[in-house]
Amino acid sequence: MRAGDTLMVAKLDRLALGGDCLRSNRSHGQDAFQHSATFAEFEADLIRMRTREGMKIACAKGKLRGKKPKLSDRRQRGLRRMYDIGDYSISDLAALFAVYGQLFIGCLNAAITLKFNACNFRGGLRNGAKPRTNGDNRNKEMKIYVTNIFVDNQDKAEKFYTDILGFKVKNNTPLGKNRWLTVVSGEDPEGTELLLEPSDHPAVKPYKEALMSDGIPAHAFQVRNLESEWKKLSKKGVKFIREPMDVGAVFVAVFDDTCGNLIQLIEMKSNVA
Repeated sequence: MRAGDTLMVAKLDRLALGGDCLRSNRSHGQDAFQHSATFAEFEADLIRMRTREGMKIACAKGKLRGKKPKLSDRRQRGLRRMYDIGDYSISDLAALFAVYGQLFIGCLNAAITLKFNACNFRGGLRNGAKPRTNGDNRNKEMKIYVTNIFVDNQDKAEKFYTDILGFKVKNNTPLGKNRWLTVVSGEDPEGTELLLEPSDHPAVKPYKEALMSDGIPAHAFQVRNLESEWKKLSKKGVKFIREPMDVGAVFVAVFDDTCGNLIQLIEMKSNVA
């Protein structure tokens, strides 16, 4: 400040914060500054204490969860799965999921945590501590999240598996010349996803040809009424290489999915009235 300037103070404790540069040569002025600084420090301590108490209560109620993650749990698992496949470069995955640098690594690590969270592998187990339980058995066991089938053409496969078989598209994410394309049952949209994966890898073609040549189905789907499903699909032009037959505990039939695979339909005999 310069001589002749006017200082406006809204609160006395605010003035105390600048006490080092606003000195008074009189004892009562110094005393006033000291008292103001004491109250200012006391107020700051109260704010910190109340903030910590509020955060503790919010955490107990599950309302304080920190910053929202860049990717949802499902997208983190999808990123990790595509990374583990090894067919996609890091730059492609980073551009696809819009996460870069340390954030990309963080999402991969978070996906690992999510993968093992179902088995309660977070902390303490190295020291012999027991896994934490919350009474919910659904998250205690490993389950199949996604399975795949190699298809000759993704566009053709999408049309067949949705329009003909009745599955619903779950994920349809562009990835270079191909897509991360998954379908699910319309009755269980949160169930296991079937990845319609391109047959670009050189090992896939001879593998599929060998299965087709030996009449081995690449996948099996369960139905409630095989006879009814066989008639319905036959009317839609689906080619069955094996019509419904009794093989003991189940009824089975096999058809060509037009994408280089044989698919087996299964009806458990317990479903028969």
